[in-house]
Amino acid sequence: MRLVEVGNSGNSTAQFKLGQIFEFGMGVPEDPAAAVTWYRRAAEQGDREAQYSLGHMFDVGQGVDRDIAQAIIWYQKAAEQGLAAAQFTLGLTYSDGDGVPKDAGWAARWYQKAADQGDGNSQANLGMMYWLGDGVPRDVIIAYMWENLAAAQGVSKGKLARETFELSMTSAQVEAGQKLSREWKPNKK
Repeated sequence: MRLVEVGNSGNSTAQFKLGQIFEFGMGVPEDPAAAVTWYRRAAEQGDREAQYSLGHMFDVGQGVDRDIAQAIIWYQKAAEQGLAAAQFTLGLTYSDGDGVPKDAGWAARWYQKAADQGDGNSQANLGMMYWLGDGVPRDVIIAYMWENLAAAQGVSKGKLARETFELSMTSAQVEAGQKLSREWKPNKK
């Protein structure tokens, strides 16, 4: 397999792809332990996708014993490099207190980073935090904006929240939230 040669030569992209091949059994039998080995090699070179995937393997105990502390370390590395999926996952981690102290402020910070890049689930979660004033100052217009953006991407919880929010908002507040939504631009990392 030529890809193995390239991976063994130190190419982190090839190593990440090999991790995926073994994790998902693409043309080979599934081998979670081999996936972890390849993901780790790429992750240690700074490949953010591999860092996230390695974190996930530790998070669910696939190919390794479940170790939430290790999962968080790898998620954090990927999130700090701007990977929205890792930022969203850290938002969930802090929101739920899974392996870290529950901290709405940190959850909101990570959701914000992913939401700013256009991650619909992060937008929906952040919108709810603004609606409730959980970890951020309560702001119904900002809450509406985030839910509206999430709904536009087909995130059902965003659509439901937006529709629910409208029931207790003034028409001026709804219009202000819609205007912010129209003006919003993603900040791709």
